[in-house]
Amino acid sequence: MSRPSGAVWGRGVQTRAAGRPPPEYYWDGDHWSYTGGQHGDGREKSASEFARTTAAPNDPLAFLKAIDCFHSRGRDFELIHVGPKKGAWLDAATRARKPMTALEFGTQIGYSAIRIAHCLSPGSHLWTIEPNPENADLAEKNLKHVGLDKMVTVLRGKLEDVWQRVPCPVDLIFMDHSRAAYLRELKGLERWGYVAQGTVVITDNIGGQHGSHGHAKAEEYAAYVRGSHGYVSAFHWGDDDGIEVSEFIGLDASARPQVISEEWTNAGQPDQMSTHDHTKDAEDASQQCAAYDSSKSRTSTAGSRRWGPARAPPQLSLSDKLSPTLDECSMLPNLVVFDLDGVCWNPEMYQTRGGPPFRLLAGGNAAKNSAGEEIKLHSAVLRVWKLILDARAQKLNVHLAVASSSRPNKALPLLQTINIAPGTSMRDAVGDLLKMYYAKGKGKRPHLLELLEQTGVAPEKVLFLDDNEDNIKSVDGLGITAFLVRGGLTEVAWRKALEAYCRNSS
Repeated sequence: MSRPSGAVWGRGVQTRAAGRPPPEYYWDGDHWSYTGGQHGDGREKSASEFARTTAAPNDPLAFLKAIDCFHSRGRDFELIHVGPKKGAWLDAATRARKPMTALEFGTQIGYSAIRIAHCLSPGSHLWTIEPNPENADLAEKNLKHVGLDKMVTVLRGKLEDVWQRVPCPVDLIFMDHSRAAYLRELKGLERWGYVAQGTVVITDNIGGQHGSHGHAKAEEYAAYVRGSHGYVSAFHWGDDDGIEVSEFIGLDASARPQVISEEWTNAGQPDQMSTHDHTKDAEDASQQCAAYDSSKSRTSTAGSRRWGPARAPPQLSLSDKLSPTLDECSMLPNLVVFDLDGVCWNPEMYQTRGGPPFRLLAGGNAAKNSAGEEIKLHSAVLRVWKLILDARAQKLNVHLAVASSSRPNKALPLLQTINIAPGTSMRDAVGDLLKMYYAKGKGKRPHLLELLEQTGVAPEKVLFLDDNEDNIKSVDGLGITAFLVRGGLTEVAWRKALEAYCRNSS
């Protein structure tokens, strides 16, 4: 297809200034990827200073156009940003979804964060993740300059470093970091509950030149969201590559998308928020950059305009963050105790021949042991365990414990293999509230007595889930709620267990 003349938008890192240290790379599971997010010649800082100098404070549109003009000045000024053409689709998707919570991967200097935040409704908030501290500093300065710093939180690091500060699920996700990591990142977000029905996922740098760095992995990502897996998806060309806009509707055949409708799919290019005209790129860049170069200390006298009042991040309760039928926040016990075999996974450890090492399978909810046997978590385990972990992060008095007679030489390595959040395994989540032994003739009574003494939780604030009737009967008289789980921990079983707990503790 034909490409417009002038600037090329979306080109990745191609040059590095002589004398600068080499960029840092990391192993992304498939090959080494560059994660510095900078060209290495200081242009990101120069672009930020240029935009803050030429654009009046509190004017996001002027700032965005200034960045675009800097990019258009020539090859040595090109930036790693979504640009105005694909950015228009980012704006349109944000406005259509009307998210209260948004999450961005790859802040860079804050260009796309400004586009998203400018489209947010009052009371909404964006969390944006940036591993490069220099970029994060520039982004915060730029966001403050345009008056959107109260609507955006810049998180330094990677998701596994900052996940406790991000609400779950989120309404809108924008990925613009490593193409090679897109699919793995999305599956992790699904597994850990950040993606729920109605979540819109927007991904930059899809398509483009075959053989370019990360192209094959970007195509795998596109094939995943276009091949159902609960998504409806639409692709839109930019210049060098395109942007994918996907909406998760789940596997219910009757579910219908709210954003990626037939009208959306058939729509033409939306109006660009900065009224950007590619044919004027060179002229605008020449005039603005010349003025900037002639006097870097120049301060714009243009009138300022504030785009909405300053707003603090919304204080989300756990029930705001989750969207089940029940208000899980108000129903959570102070101590939730899980059996493992039959409740959390199947088959039970005694039924398997192999043991460690375990190999985590795609999707993160199953693993294979040394004999090639697959042990799979029941459907609600990851979400429920993460719910409890999130509650603890919110300083709620909620503990997660295990009372099991499973074989420790197998169960413990499996707990360590499966993550319920980035960088947090099931074993990490339990901590020292792990009672794993066989008490002949006593069921789980000794386990629960130890946990009650260790935590100091009142018995009426405890929920115990087991799949063995004898174990349930063994805790009679302790004053706890013991719920018999048949067929593993499903969403239905979890809701019934919470209902039983509420009846007994009220």
